[in-house]
Amino acid sequence: MYVRLKTYEASAFGDHVLRYRCVHCFHEATARVFAHASSAAQAAHAIRTAPCPRCHRQDRKAALAVYRTTLSICLALLCAPVMLIAWSGHRFSAAVLAGLAIGAVPAMLFWKHKAGQLASAQVRFDPR
Repeated sequence: MYVRLKTYEASAFGDHVLRYRCVHCFHEATARVFAHASSAAQAAHAIRTAPCPRCHRQDRKAALAVYRTTLSICLALLCAPVMLIAWSGHRFSAAVLAGLAIGAVPAMLFWKHKAGQLASAQVRFDPR
């Protein structure tokens, strides 16, 4: 018989320091990203999509890239159940109704997760 007396938990806290340059006003600063279990690529992405501390504008191309990839994945999450149900031999109209009902929740949750990263407050800019 196995009895567990202690519970262990592992977590990683990342503090990444990268250079930031605004594409609108060309303001340069040092940016810090504080996140749990984040990688350097996620930190660079968070800094690219962060609003400028001087002009408070966001890099539109970086934000549109996030929305474009997120939208394509959400469409795939919506279309995959429809195609699987239609492929299994059901009528296409019934497959559309059932597939959209099944795929809507994962697509909405994925959209909320990815779009919420654009408004995250995990980036801090060091004063000069």
